[in-house]
Amino acid sequence: MSNKLKEILIQRQIKQIELAYETGIHDSRISKIANNWVMPTAKEKQKICEFLDESENAVFPEEESNFKDKVSNAKQRLSQIEK
Repeated sequence: MSNKLKEILIQRQIKQIELAYETGIHDSRISKIANNWVMPTAKEKQKICEFLDESENAVFPEEESNFKDKVSNAKQRLSQIEK
């Protein structure tokens, strides 16, 4: 699955640190959101979308399924390690 936030940042040549500064969201949190390691809060989505002047759907399509896939994969790896 694609990561639209990361794609948009690359296309517009916006650095994650710039997005963090402009939105007031910590740069490490922006990195985690951009890499699909955490789901952004509603407020974070709003701030990011306002800065990018994009709709929520354009920036965060299918975000829940991306997150669920990562959790599922992590659980599978963990169960393999525990065996």
